Amino acid sequence: MSKKIFSFIVCVYLIIQCSYSPFLNPPRCEAERIYREKCHSCHRRPQPDSHSSEEWVFILNKHKKRLHLQERQLGEIINFIQRNGMCSDSGYINIE
Repeated sequence: MSKKIFSFIVCVYLIIQCSYSPFLNPPRCEAERIYREKCHSCHRRPQPDSHSSEEWVFILNKHKKRLHLQERQLGEIINFIQRNGMCSDSGYINIE
């Protein structure tokens, strides 16, 4: 394979990988906004299904102080993650 074709394939692959993200859209609720903001400040944002509900409670309580999370915010993030990244019916942002 020629060097130009290989370089082209690598570029196309990187563009596709970098442009695909389940988080490209604006947040659907306040809990998702907080999750995006806080859970990306030190490392790559984890996917909600990467840990069990119990593990998330432990992890978020451990990071609460470092992330300057208020109790309300902590609860919203925990609920958001335990719903596998879905907003509650009452938490959706009205975008008009």
